[in-house]
Amino acid sequence: MRCVLRRDVSPIRRVAVIQLNSGNNPQANLEATHKLLVEASYKNPDVIVLPEYSNYMGHIETFTEAAAERGGSWFTMLSSFAGENKLEIIAGLLVEHSREKAVSLACHFRKDGGYGLEYQKIHLFDVDIPGGVSFRESSRLAAGDHPAIGEISGILSGLAICYDLRFPELFRRLTLRGVKVIYLPAAFTAVTGRLHWQVLLQARAIENQVYIVAANQVGNYLKNKSSYGHSMIVDPRGKIIAEARGPENVTPENGKGGQVISAEVDLDELAAVRRDMPCLEHIRSDLWQDDRENLEALDKRSWL
Repeated sequence: MRCVLRRDVSPIRRVAVIQLNSGNNPQANLEATHKLLVEASYKNPDVIVLPEYSNYMGHIETFTEAAAERGGSWFTMLSSFAGENKLEIIAGLLVEHSREKAVSLACHFRKDGGYGLEYQKIHLFDVDIPGGVSFRESSRLAAGDHPAIGEISGILSGLAICYDLRFPELFRRLTLRGVKVIYLPAAFTAVTGRLHWQVLLQARAIENQVYIVAANQVGNYLKNKSSYGHSMIVDPRGKIIAEARGPENVTPENGKGGQVISAEVDLDELAAVRRDMPCLEHIRSDLWQDDRENLEALDKRSWL
């Protein structure tokens, strides 16, 4: 006789990822997002994840004036939707912070409509390539300084945002503190995404034996600026178990790339992965002491 577990104690959770093509009109973005939240809810998810900058993708110089107010329309809509549908939402939002700077947050809305975890993006995307891309998030964003860990749908989980994906030490720290799922809102660029998005997501999942749930922006948002799409859910073995389309498939007919994907997070499967390949038990922590002094003494350009 098969034992059927109640939903709240089941080792399986269903997660849905919404891929967006947000622009510079917060109200239009809100309406498009709400429509896709309704579509996602039909998949009966426990958690829905939205990309970074869901509320605003525009010129970085306009970030502070376009940032969402806490308690404003975006926070109200997401809180109400989570509470009314008894599910949890992780949303990447541009949020007000000070007169000079905004913040990129991963915001957690609980199924009771309350506000849960909050993560402020630690690693800011500052790139200056001669004759190429120049983008400095630090000119308009304030960086965070600590990880975010807590229960999301009853599973100890961690949060990261976009450029954080390139810093494995953050993901390892989350893992060593017990997380089994890491949620990643992102606005990963099309140029770097073609080379690095998939391989980095799979690497972070494999090396930490966790589920990675990554929601990305997709398509053009400014002239000559485009996001990569290909939102993914990756299992602890590194297998892509759900994937959205890329910018090459963005058309007015498909809602400019708006799409919902979903998959199951299975804690029994995660336990089996860690049992079969016990990498986390083999970490030589005795060899890896705190290298902060070495890092502070390092000439940051010495390796070029």
